[in-house]
Amino acid sequence: MITQPVITFALTVAGDVSAFDRDAFKMTLASTMVGIAKEDITLTVTPGSVSVVATITPSNATVASAAQSSLTSLASSGNTAVSSALGVSVTDVTAPTLTFAAPPSAPPPLASSSPGLSGGALAGIIIGALVGIVAIMILVYFCACKQSQSAEALISNYAGAPSKREYAEAQVDPAVSYQKGGGSSYQKYGAMTAKSDMDYKESPEMAGAI
Repeated sequence: MITQPVITFALTVAGDVSAFDRDAFKMTLASTMVGIAKEDITLTVTPGSVSVVATITPSNATVASAAQSSLTSLASSGNTAVSSALGVSVTDVTAPTLTFAAPPSAPPPLASSSPGLSGGALAGIIIGALVGIVAIMILVYFCACKQSQSAEALISNYAGAPSKREYAEAQVDPAVSYQKGGGSSYQKYGAMTAKSDMDYKESPEMAGAI
């Protein structure tokens, strides 16, 4: 398991917390150690003159050991030497301690606010869309067939209607009978109800009568 070296260095500084310059203190403290940057130092400052606890997190164990040795040497030199080295009036100093702690765990990934559709849901949507398309195609087919049948019926009815000439002849002589070229004969009574595109001629019976 990878561990993080941590150096704790506590000292008391004369003055007031509100006047204590944290950034300047961290920069000066970092300069007393090799391989330590200002960003590696975290300060906890409390009243009581100014009680400072510096937590230093070196990048590796080698740098941590060297930094601890530097701070130990500084702390043992006395308050005056520490004050001169750190640029503040130090009234008390404690020898640094080195521990190894587990590094902070990475934050958990943010939960998605709109989770994606499952495979089953996607399959259901696709199947439903296909069924809808097939149903529409069947409906269109039946509508087209119905319209075709209606058109054929209309044409058939129109083919059975009398022509203007036949209608006029029937009005003159309702008893006139016409024989279709194919052999079928039709009797005209007043308003004609049958018609063919083929030529009609008077039947022999009616011709003899006339």
